[in-house]
Amino acid sequence: MKPKFRAWYKENKEMKLVNEIIGLYAFDNDYPIVRCLGDVELLNNEYELMQSTGLHDKYGVEIFEGDILKIKDSRLAVYVVEWHRNKFMWVLRYQKDKNQYFPFYAITNTFLEDLELLGNVYENPELLEDVE
Repeated sequence: MKPKFRAWYKENKEMKLVNEIIGLYAFDNDYPIVRCLGDVELLNNEYELMQSTGLHDKYGVEIFEGDILKIKDSRLAVYVVEWHRNKFMWVLRYQKDKNQYFPFYAITNTFLEDLELLGNVYENPELLEDVE
């Protein structure tokens, strides 16, 4: 499976699908150059890069890092998809208690059938206001 990425373009406040990532710089905390659909190039810290988990919600919508998910018919159980750097894995971070998370490898198909993608932390931050 080829990894898929999207990028939140900070200046224009819009999400872009990434065509390719050009180079990776290891000095001065520089970011790689990202080329998006429509040949838009994003440089340095103009964007937040998010990778696809390779999974889909109950409606078949692809799940990316930074997405906000909820369990079917639950107003309280809201999760954000994150990359857990210390454990090197995708997790669903519970938003009522951010110390709690579920590792993606433990998620069954039955659980995925109950997950609904609501939005993401960049385009829909208001979805997290009620749970904090």
